[in-house]
Amino acid sequence: MARWVLEEAALPIWDDFSMPQANLRHSLLSIVTSKPFVTTIAVAILTWHMAVGANAQESRPGAREGKRERPVLRATRGPGVDVLPEEVPFEPWDGDVIDESEANIVVICWGTTDTALQHLIGRIKVTPQHDPAEAASTMQSIPDGQRVLFLRKFAEALVTDPRDVCLTPAGHPTNQRGIWPQRGLEATRFNVERFCQQFKEAGGDVNYVILDFEKGYRWPAIYKGGSERRRAIQNDPRFSSIATQLGYSDLSDVTGARRLRWDAVMAGHRSFYMNQAFTDVVKEYFPEAIISNYQSFLIDEEHAVPHYAGRMEYRLGDGFGTHDAAKFYGIIKPGLARLRLDGTHPYGDSPFAGVLLYVNQMRAIRRSSDRPFHPWIVGYSQIRSSAVHLDRNMVISKSPHYDEFVFQIGIHGCREIICWNLKESTTNRPGSYALPSDDVRLSSLLEEMNFKLAGEWGATVSIDPIPWDSKIIATGLHVDDRIVWRISVDEGIETVQVRIGNVVKELTPEPNRRGLWVEHPADQSLTIVRVN
Repeated sequence: MARWVLEEAALPIWDDFSMPQANLRHSLLSIVTSKPFVTTIAVAILTWHMAVGANAQESRPGAREGKRERPVLRATRGPGVDVLPEEVPFEPWDGDVIDESEANIVVICWGTTDTALQHLIGRIKVTPQHDPAEAASTMQSIPDGQRVLFLRKFAEALVTDPRDVCLTPAGHPTNQRGIWPQRGLEATRFNVERFCQQFKEAGGDVNYVILDFEKGYRWPAIYKGGSERRRAIQNDPRFSSIATQLGYSDLSDVTGARRLRWDAVMAGHRSFYMNQAFTDVVKEYFPEAIISNYQSFLIDEEHAVPHYAGRMEYRLGDGFGTHDAAKFYGIIKPGLARLRLDGTHPYGDSPFAGVLLYVNQMRAIRRSSDRPFHPWIVGYSQIRSSAVHLDRNMVISKSPHYDEFVFQIGIHGCREIICWNLKESTTNRPGSYALPSDDVRLSSLLEEMNFKLAGEWGATVSIDPIPWDSKIIATGLHVDDRIVWRISVDEGIETVQVRIGNVVKELTPEPNRRGLWVEHPADQSLTIVRVN
């Protein structure tokens, strides 16, 4: 079996260490010594479990629950002072390409894009007010395999229906909003079923059904509802089953580990109702449809990983739809940048740190579930997560590591990528929208990646966590009778020495990039010997 082994490196040994949000327990599985002038890289597979102490606070010591922390803006990145990496010269893929119908990886685009661009497909956006017959007519002009239905404003009633109130212990309605959307479920399911039935009767067919429903029952929303609502939820006879999952029943003090547990349990709670409203109905009419929702994914507690804002994150339940989906926008905020994830150094917000963060998040998701995965990404030029953010926080954008990020996503086995490439027509703040050139770049990356990964996919070689101080990310994918690797490196790394079988090779990153492709027969293994 192929393996990735880092032979010559060192990792500091410690007995215990702590972070503002978490106490870490860890085991070091293997360590080997470093050699002079060799960049320190992590050799061991570091497994760790982060459990936030009950008294820990969400964002910083002393922060009160429910209080919005004042944003921290770095001096060089305030309003109108964007300090960005030098833009990478773009050289379109000039190698062989495969037919679009044979592509393993496609990108579903949020915004409009040139239909001539290879492997980029659009979507039809509908709301409950849209005419299903009109949507079906439009969909008929789209080739099979590229028919994407994007449902908007179908799910709001699951959270907002005023009839879904808490019950007293005796079963009588209260005047407080609950977390059990029975009436909202009925209303949502009715709208979804009506649309699907009329859409299909009008000749409509669909390959993908994508949602962007972000509301739910996370603790900030419950907290803002006030103490009376929390008491009503706690006293509702339906709460006992949720309390069993939470491990506590008192909602008067939900902070630290309790807060994280609440959000994790509520993720599964919401998916339970969403599946009844969407997945069950869509599958009845379109059994082969692929279904996912933005930020609906699974991470076991033992695989909890840092959120881009600094808190730990895991999500429980059975998942929504057929595919997990998560926001992979390359964001690192100051709360995370300050954490000492390796026990010694602040993690920082370099582009490579962004790639490493999201690769580790992806691997945590993959270790927690065998469900396929839809990562949501942004265009190369998008440096802000919205027009209202003053600070640049999408650290991968406009960086050589953007290409590496896309390659790493693909080689982890993601067949569909969703790109939030909204255009200037939706916002006029520079840096918060994608450019047409971003779509051209993404199409070129897909042409290259689909050619490199053409064939029958097997398993990803390794989905183990990568140490937080690593300077290299190596991911391999079984393709037919070979293994294809993408090796991505941090700034300052000039060469990578690998051993394939008994042959040692000295490799350098590709021009204007921070990574390289390697492939070898599946019956051989690849070993990273050193990086310089």
